[in-house]
Amino acid sequence: MNTDTKTKGHERLMALSEASAGEAPIRWPDSLDDGGLCFAPDLMSLAGTADFDGMDDAAQRRLALFEAANFFSLNIHGEAHVIDGITARLNEPRFAAHRGYLRHFLEEEVRHSAMFTTFCRRFVGKIYAERSLAMSDDSGPEGDLLFFARIAVFEEIVDTFNRAMARDRTLAPIVREIHRRHHVDEARHLAFGRNFLKEIVTARAPDWTADDRRAVADKLARFADQSWRLLFNPDVYADAGFDDVFALRRRAMASKASQERRDWALRGCRRLLSRLDLDAPVVS
Repeated sequence: MNTDTKTKGHERLMALSEASAGEAPIRWPDSLDDGGLCFAPDLMSLAGTADFDGMDDAAQRRLALFEAANFFSLNIHGEAHVIDGITARLNEPRFAAHRGYLRHFLEEEVRHSAMFTTFCRRFVGKIYAERSLAMSDDSGPEGDLLFFARIAVFEEIVDTFNRAMARDRTLAPIVREIHRRHHVDEARHLAFGRNFLKEIVTARAPDWTADDRRAVADKLARFADQSWRLLFNPDVYADAGFDDVFALRRRAMASKASQERRDWALRGCRRLLSRLDLDAPVVS
């Protein structure tokens, strides 16, 4: 990418971010009593299992609420890592050309976190605890690449769900609106991340051995798989009234329906990592 094209791309992303920041605040309902669901039935972690089919409508609606809270909690924790990692890098000289957009990136992540936190606190009364979602545990020459690639992998997964649920008319309006708003901003983050990662990979490539590249690809593949597994939260199942929640989790993850959803959810990751020549079998 030449300098003029890069500059114009950044200016366009910043202009879109500024426009999005001016959107009217969310109007929060007092309760979720409009009949809409909080999570798409076919995307819930138990969907397609005998356990799910054995639940009555009220139980499925209750599960959907906790699945939504878990999904939004994952975003809260992921965005906390993003905020910390970008803040630590923002004033480093190597990020000077990207600093303007990264500031918008940070502002949007803070706004998203507040939106997800409001939903969880208002309608569920809690945020689910974090379960191993480290994005920035590497120093050395691959640290920046792994950090921004993990952001992109996580956002690709999240945005796949955002896009599907933003247009699902069976969901409560507030839930659709949260997914819509998040998708609008994440689309810009993903556009930035794809181009920025290409720059990093191109710069690192002359010094890489095949083993170096394979090691990075393996770490990213494991992170994608870890991110998927976090959607199956035993605490959600306990809140929904299930017993033996760890056995339930194992059954759900092993189901054919879950494997099909996994392929769907990780599709964007496969494309991203393939374009960077960093794909690995775990996400194939």
